[in-house]
Amino acid sequence: MLAGLVVVLHVLAVFLLVGGIVARDTLYGRAARSDDLAAIAGLVANGALFEGLVRASSGAVLVLGLAAAAARGWPILGFLQGAPVNWVLVNGETETGVTLHYMDAKPDHGDIVSQRRVPIDRDDTALTLTRKIAAAAGDALREAYPLLVAGTAPRRPQEHRASSYFGGRKPADGEIDWRSDADSIRNLVRAVTAPWPGAFGFFRGRKLFVWRAETHALDDGSPAGEIQLSQAGTPIVATGAGALELLEVGEQGAHEAGASWARRSGIVTGERFDRR
Repeated sequence: MLAGLVVVLHVLAVFLLVGGIVARDTLYGRAARSDDLAAIAGLVANGALFEGLVRASSGAVLVLGLAAAAARGWPILGFLQGAPVNWVLVNGETETGVTLHYMDAKPDHGDIVSQRRVPIDRDDTALTLTRKIAAAAGDALREAYPLLVAGTAPRRPQEHRASSYFGGRKPADGEIDWRSDADSIRNLVRAVTAPWPGAFGFFRGRKLFVWRAETHALDDGSPAGEIQLSQAGTPIVATGAGALELLEVGEQGAHEAGASWARRSGIVTGERFDRR
């Protein structure tokens, strides 16, 4: 009876994992690679389950996978990112990474199988960086696959004393403090722009999302939150240090060019974002 249940759990885990990868790649804007799917299916068939991909695709997969692993004594693997994708952008990092590791009783704690560095470009958003990390994870998986199947994959202990942890982010954390410097606000904008909830301020009592912005050399002593208009009509907002050009904005999830919004709203130089 138990052996039959394990087989059922095993087969369901394979199908759900592969389905999760297809769904993941649909979100990331690329077709699921056949060798990715073959590698995952092969590792499951050979007794290795990926907690990271499981967790990303479906909670049901995690339950099935852990049950099968416990019954068969299979190793469970996970993908660990250097830091949550939004946080590395908020903090202005220039590099992150992804780690394929064995799972143990603590989250993201097990021995390292493989690692990849992922450079962060100045114009990366959370979505473009997520795509880079997904590609790096696929590379790590393809490299480790034959070693895992053969049982010869490396196990390098993590340096836990050097680890750091980041809390979760809520949509409310996207509120812009115009007293911050322009680079920090720009980093916040690209860290939470669509399809994430977005960075926002309040103008004329209404929430305005900033989907895309660029730093500007405005230095005329304007108070933080005050708007100037460029020659093209694009709103430029003074910050605590420097200024920010609002290239794409919108209310209630809408998207439009900053100049279009300013023109449609009758914005005039000297108006200010609401102080909260």
